[in-house]
Amino acid sequence: MCVCVTCGIVGAGGAGLSAAEVRYRIIDLGVLAEQEPTGTTSRALGINNSGAVVGASDADDGTGGVVVHAFVWLPEPFFGPTLPTMEMIDLTAEAGFGGLGIAHDVNTSGDVVGEQHLTLDPEFGEISRAFWWDLDAVGTPGWAIELGVACLGAPENCEHLDSAAFAVNDAVPAIAIGVTGTGIVCFGVPRAKAGFHMTLDGASMMQALGSLPGGEVGVSDARAVANPDQLTSEVGIGGFSENCGNQGVCEGSRDSVVWIGPAGQAGAPSYVEELSVDPDGFPGEVLGMNGVGLDGELVGRSGAVCTGGFFVDVQHAVYWVDYQASPVDLHAVYLPGDTEVSSVANAIRNRASNGSVEVVGTDTVNNLAIAWRQAAIGQAWEAASLTDEISPLCDWELLNEASDVNDSGWIVGRGDHDPSPADLRERAYLLIPVLCFGDLDTDGTVDGADLGVLLAAWGPCAPTPTGEPSCTYCVLGSTCPADLDCSGDVDGADLGLVLAQFGCGVPSTGGSGQSAIMAGSEAASLSLEDALALAGFASVEALVQWCATADPSEVEALGIWLAGVMGGGAQ
Repeated sequence: MCVCVTCGIVGAGGAGLSAAEVRYRIIDLGVLAEQEPTGTTSRALGINNSGAVVGASDADDGTGGVVVHAFVWLPEPFFGPTLPTMEMIDLTAEAGFGGLGIAHDVNTSGDVVGEQHLTLDPEFGEISRAFWWDLDAVGTPGWAIELGVACLGAPENCEHLDSAAFAVNDAVPAIAIGVTGTGIVCFGVPRAKAGFHMTLDGASMMQALGSLPGGEVGVSDARAVANPDQLTSEVGIGGFSENCGNQGVCEGSRDSVVWIGPAGQAGAPSYVEELSVDPDGFPGEVLGMNGVGLDGELVGRSGAVCTGGFFVDVQHAVYWVDYQASPVDLHAVYLPGDTEVSSVANAIRNRASNGSVEVVGTDTVNNLAIAWRQAAIGQAWEAASLTDEISPLCDWELLNEASDVNDSGWIVGRGDHDPSPADLRERAYLLIPVLCFGDLDTDGTVDGADLGVLLAAWGPCAPTPTGEPSCTYCVLGSTCPADLDCSGDVDGADLGLVLAQFGCGVPSTGGSGQSAIMAGSEAASLSLEDALALAGFASVEALVQWCATADPSEVEALGIWLAGVMGGGAQ
């Protein structure tokens, strides 16, 4: 695992990436098995509000090859006393399986849902079933549970059915949703799909969701489920519904829908509402849900249209403020007028107290992770490639997909990691927002204390045991936090970055040349300029030159003194 700060070289006479242009630290979540010469791949699909990440990664198949397994990655020990942290845990292997597995989502209670390939059927190939892994009970009987299928057709059509769970909410017990085979013949094949709804209490059965009325046999798919704090007596589920049509030919178009029904009851949601669509656009699919039942905010994609008897995707990322309103075409915000690029919105973060919200997704033609942001309700949306919001020093060539975002703005997905010119690999990543890159003591501000931390660490960084870059400054841990430019030394370039960010994150006190101090602080503090003058330095450049030649003990002593006189406290 590699953690790299999103750092840019500024100040100290150096030109480079402005700190304002970088938003995130990036973490390579690693893989379950390394293979020579280029390593293996992983993909992050879901994250909860505690920072647990789930997805799929290549694993050793026991014969020298690789197979994809479901994983969970934990930033801190909040699930089970024996689970390690900051590394991938192989959920497929822990459950005693060797076949392909994928973990799609995780809730705050440690319920992971996904799919696991169980058997190789001679007629139908691999059979995949929806799975629930309970992280609180790893290693105990029943901690990994197959959720089965909802068979609505003739029994002989149901033996070989697939299912997969795509999302789980924070209800107690939790509600999982996904897609299940029904055994109903559609397009001449007895494997038609339907969205499902299921309470994860160890006893409830999977319930198939209905399709839009008016057709014969329907096909549906559930992808998003609302949380209980967003609901009163109802549960909201989002996805799409379409009609099978006759003789294997699609009719009409795929319709974005929400299913609504009583929460926590055995029956599936009882009625379906079709989402409004833009008159100039196409209906599509709900992929993320955030809000209160039918009044909630939804994101997804539009563009599944029936052409020549088959559904063809003309995808645009879209956002619904509620099911009755026409969606916002987020694709038009990202690349106005560009019909050659296709995009999809995968997830939405709950609105912050200031009204801001963020949607994450993918430019599916150019394979770029995208973020759409609205500063407040009613304001214009803005869009950016997430690749542009990490530092080029962190050895990531492109971030290809953004799969999920939590309420803290942590984003997960997959990207092209390039630690060496010949070692490009697709890896799961975690992005953590950073306001102030010079905040070395992680108190949310850049002040004298941070200057003291940097000067106390002046000089070469100690070698890391794994040979990773020394610039692993992160809220998750650090080997050389003050090495902001990843050079292997704490030097003038790092000092320049901290000084360029001085006062970041703290309300201004006003007054020309006066550095900001923490609100409510009673400690008197000098401005940066006054402190340097008192120490005998005519400018920041003079301080940098002195640090380059002074004894390390003298630099450390100066850092302690500056931290004190500037209100940061002794280090």
